[in-house]
Amino acid sequence: MKWHLNKPPLTVQEEAMRQASKKARRGSVDAFLYLEEMGLGKTGTVLNEFTDAHKAGRVDFFIGVTLNSFKQGWVDEAANFGLTFKFGVWNEYKKLNWSKLDG
Repeated sequence: MKWHLNKPPLTVQEEAMRQASKKARRGSVDAFLYLEEMGLGKTGTVLNEFTDAHKAGRVDFFIGVTLNSFKQGWVDEAANFGLTFKFGVWNEYKKLNWSKLDG
């Protein structure tokens, strides 16, 4: 996978992408979850993977699920890495009524 961000990848990011690509080539996964400690570059890795897939025409959009306190972090990190695609951030939180979801 090509690195599309304007800052060089960390070694752990290169290894994470190598593992994800290996599983995808074997056809063993439709998705891959990056489980890394804080500060190891998950946001950059995911933004790079999305950029790669988008440029190849494999995806049209990305939905990220994150802590409420980090929502703006995705937008800031994308700009920090030189990415220019549009971001929409859902800023409203509504409590779910679980009793209505039971069927």
